[in-house]
Amino acid sequence: MRPVLAAALLVPLMVGAAAANDDPPDRKPGLWDVAIERGSKVQTMQACVDAASEKAALVKGKETLAGICSRFESHLDGNIYTQDTVCKLMGSVQTSRTVMTIVSDEQRETVITSKYAPPLMGKETSQTRQTSRWIGLCGPDLKPGQLRVNGQIISGPAT
Repeated sequence: MRPVLAAALLVPLMVGAAAANDDPPDRKPGLWDVAIERGSKVQTMQACVDAASEKAALVKGKETLAGICSRFESHLDGNIYTQDTVCKLMGSVQTSRTVMTIVSDEQRETVITSKYAPPLMGKETSQTRQTSRWIGLCGPDLKPGQLRVNGQIISGPAT
């Protein structure tokens, strides 16, 4: 995975930098279809998750954010999870607000709004929309903690 895509996925998807912060509820075990929209571009992937892979992603996220973020605050209020971060990313400071709406135990909608100083790859701001939908049990080709992106299987922190 390209470093920019990996970083863009890590910051909004990995959560929890301090014990006082709220964590979003774990996703329902099984196969999730994820669409990430940035402007007119849409990246789709599938993720196979279980309780162990969710915990491993949370631990990895905490480690990653602790190393690059000077601010991390998160709050869960009913079905709305918000996360505010200030992180160093590729020579820029990224200030982001993530709002995740937990529609049901089978659907989540997330909007990440970011500002960059200095601009990152020519952009001062960005907005990313992510829609995640549970689609059933994982098949034999994906194990918990793995992603399928562009037909390739990528191992996550649990594998």
